[in-house]
Amino acid sequence: MPQIQMVDSTPNKPEPTSVQQFFSRLGKDYKDKADQQEIGNLLSQYQQNRQDGNALEDLWIGLEKSTVGPTKRLEAQETIKQMADTVQKRDKSLNDQAKKMQDEVSKKKTNEALRKGGATEEQIDLYEAASVGGQTAIMKDILDDIARNKTPPGLISNDAKDFDKGLTPNQRVERQEKRYTVQTPIVMKNSESLSALKGEENSINLLSELDKTDKIGEGIHNLNINPLNGNLIIPKLATREEALFVKTVNDFSVKAKDSFGANVTNFELDRFMQRLPGLANNKESRKLILRQMKIVNQINQLEKSAIQRVFDKYGVRNIDYAEAENMARTEINDQKESLKAEYLNLENVARKDEMEMANNIKERVKEGYTAMRKPDGTIKQFPTKNVSNLEEKGYKKL
Repeated sequence: MPQIQMVDSTPNKPEPTSVQQFFSRLGKDYKDKADQQEIGNLLSQYQQNRQDGNALEDLWIGLEKSTVGPTKRLEAQETIKQMADTVQKRDKSLNDQAKKMQDEVSKKKTNEALRKGGATEEQIDLYEAASVGGQTAIMKDILDDIARNKTPPGLISNDAKDFDKGLTPNQRVERQEKRYTVQTPIVMKNSESLSALKGEENSINLLSELDKTDKIGEGIHNLNINPLNGNLIIPKLATREEALFVKTVNDFSVKAKDSFGANVTNFELDRFMQRLPGLANNKESRKLILRQMKIVNQINQLEKSAIQRVFDKYGVRNIDYAEAENMARTEINDQKESLKAEYLNLENVARKDEMEMANNIKERVKEGYTAMRKPDGTIKQFPTKNVSNLEEKGYKKL
């Protein structure tokens, strides 16, 4: 059976002639050049405005509105997408680097500030290792610790010890205010006592100068002195030096209260007055007693002056009075011990002189009478039969 043969009766598209191919290529080349020119113009605009945040978006819109052919437009848009991704990645990388550098600079500044403020390396390491939330609490603790251990400006002297180290600023202020309230009157009283002691020193020096004149109880004037109590029998007959000597000695009762304080008892004052030189003492005895008085005055001035120096250095607010006394005591200890040793040596000599004077007085006592020292330090004769009663009242036989 013969086979059926299918025949394509559709006319075949004629093959382009070489002339047609030439003009087709010519048109395509022209279109390509026009597209390239327009795309080039859009890219130039982008280059000029690339700092603008909308530059890429403007390039994309410009491409959409252009007469660039679909194929070239798609190719250009794909390139723009790739470029945008690259720019975004680059910007992200730069931002990350900048943030990292900024964090490092901030971290370095924070550490330097903490270190300069007094934070320890352990505290700084702990702060760095903590989370962001934890750093706030740690920073508070560090700053509180720095405040407790930092001496604020205000101490009178740069080499003064900070006795309030370890307190918070508020606690420091509270303690200083209490010191000011309590200690100001005490420090003022110390200053007044020091002034009184300087006045006492002047009086002792005056007595020494008067004693050097050889016009105290010498020659005929010795007959005007009561040998039992050292008082002038007829004050008007006394020499000018004797009158001033007696007045200066009597003034010591007032100055004693200034030196020892208003709370000194009469008994203590009497004992003090017994140690003062009198006209009944001979010249050597007076010189000895005056030297003793000068030593006591020097010791008292040493103590008061040393305390004053401590408060001049620290101020009333920055040190407790007890601590100031300890510092003052340490400062003057050697000088004070030396003066005390000299005083004790003089005391032994004074006792011998006192015994000699007592014996001289006893030799002059009338028969049936006994010489006794009254509680106020003066010496008088009393009937021997009354001695027992008088001794009960504090009188003492010589």
